Amino acid sequence: MNNWTVVAKSESLEHLEMLKINLKENCAIDAIVLNKKISGYQIGFGELLVPNQEADLAKEYLEK
Repeated sequence: MNNWTVVAKSESLEHLEMLKINLKENCAIDAIVLNKKISGYQIGFGELLVPNQEADLAKEYLEK
């Protein structure tokens, strides 16, 4: 995943999916949600990743 930057982390994958949708609709940024939870226990977190060239714009949007 060398060409991707993490712009958000959360225990809630649903929250990350909503952020992903907002980035697509409002900034035309394609993002992915990476599930890093241990499935049997639901321990851990997820990450929202965007292409490196879109990282600054995505971070700026998410800070609002």
